[in-house]
Amino acid sequence: YAIEDLCSHEEYYLSEGELNDHAIECPKHSACFDIRTGQHLSPPAVSPIKTYPTRIEGESVQVSVT
Repeated sequence: YAIEDLCSHEEYYLSEGELNDHAIECPKHSACFDIRTGQHLSPPAVSPIKTYPTRIEGESVQVSVT
């Protein structure tokens, strides 16, 4: 899965948060997002984050950012 790295609640890096199953938790205010869909799972976030299509080609992971 590939997602944008900024929380939709406040611009804070999700890559610094914890991943539990398919949920990434923002380290600043604990908002959670589903990495498969981008959907927000808990407040204080009220809007989703962007997701990007991915695929594995041989030994490479490819992410479409268009």
